Amino acid sequence: PPFIQQQNDVQALQANLANLSSTVASLQRDMGAIVTSNRTADARLQRIDEGNNSIVEALNRNSGDLRSFIRSDLSTIVGEHVTTALGKRKPSSDNARDSLS
Repeated sequence: PPFIQQQNDVQALQANLANLSSTVASLQRDMGAIVTSNRTADARLQRIDEGNNSIVEALNRNSGDLRSFIRSDLSTIVGEHVTTALGKRKPSSDNARDSLS
C-alpha cells in the first residue's frame, strides 16, 4: 500500500538525515583538528623563520667582518711581507746590469 511505502521512505530519509548529520559533525571535528594542526605548524614555521633570520643576520655581520679583515688587516699583513721580502732580496748581477742600461 502507498501509505506503508511512504512511511518506509520517511524512515529511510530520517536515517539518511541522521547519517548525514553524523557525517557533518565528524567533518566539523576533523576541520577543527586540521585548523589546530595548521596553527601549530604555522607557529613552528614562524619560529624557524625567526631562527633563519637570526642566522642570516649573523652571516651578514660575519661577511662584513671578513671583508673588513681582508681590506685592512690582511692587506697590511701582505704588504708588510712583500716589503720585507723585497728588502731582503739581493739584486743579481743581471738585474744590476739591466738597471744600468
